[in-house]
Amino acid sequence: MLHVLLAHSAFAEDFTGPVASVLDRDTIEVLHSGNAIRIRDSDDEIKYLVSPRLLDMRDVCHGLTDEMLAKLRSTMERARKQLLALEDENVRCRIVYLSIRIGSLNATHKTRDEIIQFCEEMMDDQIEIVHLIENEFLL
Repeated sequence: MLHVLLAHSAFAEDFTGPVASVLDRDTIEVLHSGNAIRIRDSDDEIKYLVSPRLLDMRDVCHGLTDEMLAKLRSTMERARKQLLALEDENVRCRIVYLSIRIGSLNATHKTRDEIIQFCEEMMDDQIEIVHLIENEFLL
């Protein structure tokens, strides 16, 4: 039940107050501004928390999708524009730090390798790119 309440509270940040009663396994009443508000977690939420959907290997995308590539390009273009807008003779190096979190359906070695290749292709004598794949443990 604790997981359900925590997961539910992330979506209902404006609900604060003491629990008035526990009605059953997945329904509680919370006092909020003097009123008892019933909060019920759906069966789907409970089922997902107890046994999340297993990934079907056929759903996994090996490599960068067009959407991921477009997002990387857009991010790099904005960063490049901002960094090059500063004209100062004291600037010796311009570095873009990319912190990337790969979705579980794209977490493959090929995706990682294509991200590395993308960063190398985008680097030039004006901009250095340093990247970190936050969830590389999935690979």
